[in-house]
Amino acid sequence: PLASPHPDGLERVAEDLGFIERAQEPFYEVIPDYVFPGISNEALATIAAGVVGTLIVYGVAVGLAALFRRRERAAA
Repeated sequence: PLASPHPDGLERVAEDLGFIERAQEPFYEVIPDYVFPGISNEALATIAAGVVGTLIVYGVAVGLAALFRRRERAAA
């Protein structure tokens, strides 16, 4: 509901070059199809998935930064 239904990025290139049928499904999806499960309103579910995904990426980035900072201090 909040995005274009037309393929973009790598999916578009794969279609244009004729190898889209060779694509494989991911072995694990955190939020399948960018829709948060358990929310019946599709637009709200998509927004929730975006917020949760952003928080996950932020958390990983902060964790990695802290890890590298700690390693840098230990090496000094």
